Amino acid sequence: MAAEIRALEDQGTWVLEKLPPRKTALGSKWVYIEKGDEHGNLQRLKARLAILGNHQVERLDYCETFASVAKMAIVRTFLAIEAVKNWEEH
Repeated sequence: MAAEIRALEDQGTWVLEKLPPRKTALGSKWVYIEKGDEHGNLQRLKARLAILGNHQVERLDYCETFASVAKMAIVRTFLAIEAVKNWEEH
């Protein structure tokens, strides 16, 4: 887990800040994913830090939520243009 924390810090994933008055920090937990070889033998555990967003209180911690989702028609149109113009996918 120390290697995962070091990698996150090296990538500039977060910046430590002081909390505003009357605010509390959300909790977090480590989620582990088993990584194996081609024979199914465990090689290592990959760690991911997840924020416990389910502990947020509406109107106290947030006012509204929004998830940007592309419609499939737009995605198909973009892929068609990409194919016609011979663009590289990323």
